[in-house]
Amino acid sequence: MKRKFISALLFGALVTASTSTFVSCKDYDDDITELRGQITTNATDLSSLVDEKLGNAENEIAALKEQASSLDEAYKKADQALNDAIMNATNDAQGYAEIQAQQAQTAAIDAARQLVEEASAKLQEALDKANSIIDEQGKTVEALLKADGELQNGIDAATSRANDAYTLAEQASKSAAEASQAAKDAADKAAEVADDLKTINETLSSQLNVIEGSLKEVKETAEDAASRITAQENALDALEKSNSDALEALGAEDDALRQLIEANQTKIDDLRKELEPLKTAADEAMASAKEYTDKKVEEALGGISSVGTAIENLKKEYAAADELIKDDVSSLKTTVEGIEDDLKVVNVKLVNINSLLNFNVNNLITGIIYQDATEYNVFAKVGTAGAVFAKDDAEKKTAIFPYEGYSGYAKLTVGHYNIQEYAGEIYATVNPTDIDASTAVINLENSLGDRNTIYSLGVAKPAEGHLIETRATTSKNGLWKLPVNSITSSTDDPTKRVEAKALYALTTNYEQDTLDAEGNIVKIQKKIYSHYAINKVPQAATAASSIDMDVIGHGDNLDNNPAQGIDIQFSALNGELRLSTNGKRVYKKFVECVSVVNSEGKPLADGVKTFNEANSQLYTILAANDYGKEDTINVTCPESYKNYTVTLRYYIWNYNGSVSVIDKKLVFNQTLWGQDNTSLTMAPTGSSTQAVYSDDFGKFAFVNGEKSSNGTTWSQEAYYVEATVGNDDADIKGAVINLNSADKSTNYEAVTVGAARRALNTSTLDKIKQLQLSYDSSTLELDHEYNITLTFFDRNGFKVNIVNISFTMTVPTGKPSPWHIEAAFDTEDKLTIAWATPDKNDATNTTGWYDLSGSFYQIDNGFPTAGDPYSFKLNDSESYAPGEANHKFLPTQMPAASNYVMYVPNAAINQKANEEHTYTMTGGIMFYGLPNLISYNGEGGFADEFQIKFLSPIRYAILGTKDYIPGKTYEGMQNDEISVDYRQSVTINNSYFNALDPKEATATRVNFFENRDARIANTSIEFAKADDSNNALFKEIKSNGDGTYTLVTDDKVSMVKDTDVDFKLTVTDVWGAVTEYTFTVTVKANMLQCGLWLTDITKGGDGLLGRSPILSFK
Repeated sequence: MKRKFISALLFGALVTASTSTFVSCKDYDDDITELRGQITTNATDLSSLVDEKLGNAENEIAALKEQASSLDEAYKKADQALNDAIMNATNDAQGYAEIQAQQAQTAAIDAARQLVEEASAKLQEALDKANSIIDEQGKTVEALLKADGELQNGIDAATSRANDAYTLAEQASKSAAEASQAAKDAADKAAEVADDLKTINETLSSQLNVIEGSLKEVKETAEDAASRITAQENALDALEKSNSDALEALGAEDDALRQLIEANQTKIDDLRKELEPLKTAADEAMASAKEYTDKKVEEALGGISSVGTAIENLKKEYAAADELIKDDVSSLKTTVEGIEDDLKVVNVKLVNINSLLNFNVNNLITGIIYQDATEYNVFAKVGTAGAVFAKDDAEKKTAIFPYEGYSGYAKLTVGHYNIQEYAGEIYATVNPTDIDASTAVINLENSLGDRNTIYSLGVAKPAEGHLIETRATTSKNGLWKLPVNSITSSTDDPTKRVEAKALYALTTNYEQDTLDAEGNIVKIQKKIYSHYAINKVPQAATAASSIDMDVIGHGDNLDNNPAQGIDIQFSALNGELRLSTNGKRVYKKFVECVSVVNSEGKPLADGVKTFNEANSQLYTILAANDYGKEDTINVTCPESYKNYTVTLRYYIWNYNGSVSVIDKKLVFNQTLWGQDNTSLTMAPTGSSTQAVYSDDFGKFAFVNGEKSSNGTTWSQEAYYVEATVGNDDADIKGAVINLNSADKSTNYEAVTVGAARRALNTSTLDKIKQLQLSYDSSTLELDHEYNITLTFFDRNGFKVNIVNISFTMTVPTGKPSPWHIEAAFDTEDKLTIAWATPDKNDATNTTGWYDLSGSFYQIDNGFPTAGDPYSFKLNDSESYAPGEANHKFLPTQMPAASNYVMYVPNAAINQKANEEHTYTMTGGIMFYGLPNLISYNGEGGFADEFQIKFLSPIRYAILGTKDYIPGKTYEGMQNDEISVDYRQSVTINNSYFNALDPKEATATRVNFFENRDARIANTSIEFAKADDSNNALFKEIKSNGDGTYTLVTDDKVSMVKDTDVDFKLTVTDVWGAVTEYTFTVTVKANMLQCGLWLTDITKGGDGLLGRSPILSFK
């Protein structure tokens, strides 16, 4: 095992990293935050190092076990070899030597095996101790250091034994071979000479090797101790430099922290002094051992006068030297152990220093900044005006609430000051921002150091709401709120206290750790202040009167249309009430039931008691809201009191002792027959008014004469009717609910949805057996569920019963067949090509149009007649809005009934070939010509999604459709062979080119030159290859007035062969689409067979030899 784990270096690295965080920076709070973060990081790094060492130790244990196993196997083989050597040994020196060598090898292997097993045991023991420390104490810095120490002790012990085992194993292997050879040599030399000197010298050399091995051990032990001391010195140097940097950075900002760092420096100096004698002792021990052993070796080598005497003397000297070396080694080990003990003390002190720095940084409050104070508390002097007194209080000394008959009424002493206890909050910023200010005790003090005697501050909480978001127990940006509570005596006038004029500051004490003279951690107290800017005093309370008071119904059960004479009406047996004082602060509130009257107007004898007992928030004194806001109570009505009138009395008690009262009437109106539901669905059959009947209405209990809980029938109770809808269903207002006879022939009631409540014809109520909804199909939305509440009321305006009607208008069924013209769509029946046509009424040619009747079967006729026209829409219309990517392709006209022509801008047509814009659309049926009844807007209605692409017929007359439109075979424009005799010209016209219009059903040629197609805006001809040298055969490309072009050859080139020259025809159509076509012109050389050039012969002249030629020799 060759790894070296040095605990001192790890700890030195920790100390250096921990102290180096005190860097120079103007923002002291940022330094503290950075320091705390780096201390945490270093702890994590140390944890990683210890974890790595634990892993390495486990790996080493496994390796040692493997080595032990290997040595065990080697030992068995060596033992067997020893037995074989004994059995087979010859009776001479060589045989004896071989037995001795084999015995030495066996002994060495056995010793190595034992050492490896001991090393494994030592390392496993240390690993178990380290893991135990971490399990018990966690991964704190102190625990990690202890674990590291235990682990290092085990590693050192294992390393020592493993190294010895390694040496024995190595020597065993080497010595076996050498011993075997030495025995053979000794036998040979014994037969030849009897010279013992070589044997004696070899023995001497062997002894010297033993001495050198001992010296090496001494030297390594001393060097290891020196290395540890040097590591500690380096760590102390780094700590000293970091403290120096921190002092320089601090300046005069924090004298306490400066003193702490200077105290740390003193401890460092003390530690350095303690290390000096240890270092000197180690150096002296190493020098003494070296000097003595060197001298003994020199004497042993140089003082041999005779072999026999030398051997005897050497034995004596070696014995003495061996004893001395053992003594020196023992002395050095004692010294090193002393150094290690001292180092442990140093490590403990350094741990204390690190812990101290960590605690101080985490608990250091560097400042409190006062930000604002919210709200205030109120007070009033208790008087007699408006107050309530007990009958036996003739002198009116004690105001009571709510009244004398209430058991446990509250009291206030007349003439005393009634002061609101809660006085709002004070907001302050505490630095550093991640300090937990909730653990700090914060007070209000004036400049004389006196605490405020009007208010005390509660526990700080992270600020909430719009000021700041909170996280755990710390404030995200250091903003905290401090509850303020009044502590003023009721006998003192708060406006006359000295605090009313003085300014106060926020103060707090906090603890810091420091080291005493012995290096122990002790605590000291610190104090900080905010600015003196807080002047907080109670404000005089304004008394509320009955005018300010109100009881407000709230919640889902609240009926916004209460019956006449009722203040608050709930549609269930429970509700929420809010007690208001119009924003004025009052001291106490009280609500009780004072009357319960049945539907006949008679009070219930036990109604008040029963109702109060059914509600825990009634008939009890309530604490009023601190800021004058509404207080909420929940009330529940007993089942037997539904539809009865309940009177609640609401009391308030002002801070001055006065009492005000108001009454409110409540009704908990629960229908006698409950609520019935009917669901209606219909697909309109025309554009006229539609009617749908309810299959459920005739089954309802109230229709069939079932009596209510009070023994009455629906026809006896119902008196008014009303049909209402919510805002989302306003479209159905105006629809009519018809209440008819059983055979549907007679209508007894016609209730208009959304109209005001009206009276019923009570004489015919018992004849109503059917419900019909009549609606206008042109005003409603497809698949929208309209909810209508049909409510019947009694004479008092209380609900008798409710019929909930839900109605959904669905899309009519049916679809056209056939629909697509098969020949107009691609092989997948999804894409249709719109061959663009210029707009004759647009002189600037900015659009192209296409009639969709060219792709859809007889759409002009409608489905199934012209009364049901077809409709088309863009699927992703939002992508064509201004500012969106497709806005430039927005159609200028969509196909519509009676005109299925679609216009698109040129940008959709003139993109690169095969990259023209594709529109995704949906086609459907507009039933009965109503825009709200288009089939694709309804669930399950006919909806045909397809794609349409506008293409230029001119472009694809040239390019063809085979490679661009699936299923098409047209290969594009072709041209006849074009040739010209050199020194002549050729006119390019329509006769040479054949291009078919892809828009036309029959083969129709497109003219590009004379009589040019009106869809072509411009043409041009130029050389196809600008760098072709054969272009020199032509001297001019002339555009003619009739749209043709003349290619004129030159007369300067000495042609020897016919040559092809490529030309490019560029066509620009009226939509701006540019298309190119390349054609070839063959220039023929005019050369006679006899080898003479024949010149000036024009095409179509008098014949080849019909004119006088000019001859020249080649």
